[in-house]
Amino acid sequence: MNLIPSTVNIEKEVAGYDSFRFLNKSKNVLLVFVLATSFYKIFGQGFVSWINVIWLILAIFIYFNQRWAIETYAVTVVAVTAIYTARLVPYSGTNVMLIPSIGLALLACILSYRAYLVANKLKNIC
Repeated sequence: MNLIPSTVNIEKEVAGYDSFRFLNKSKNVLLVFVLATSFYKIFGQGFVSWINVIWLILAIFIYFNQRWAIETYAVTVVAVTAIYTARLVPYSGTNVMLIPSIGLALLACILSYRAYLVANKLKNIC
């Protein structure tokens, strides 16, 4: 599985979807990413917020290839990152703390986009 989605890669994944293992499916890679980032915030940083609870609920629907859940996750990641960036920029002398946050948001959007394309193609086949 390539990170950047292409038509050829999406077609290959859709064609062999039932024979792929767990982490070879785009939705499962996104699912692991959602669970890892949510559990890191909860257990690693000791901080539980409403957005982590929403993301954990969305993870259930992402597992079942629900396109609306994939879209909602991507939109909320962008919104939370924008809010975090807007709140942090006035107080920081440097933007070093923004780089990991923006990088994770970009990765979440790429994984969501790829999972959405595969889910949409699978929906069109059925």
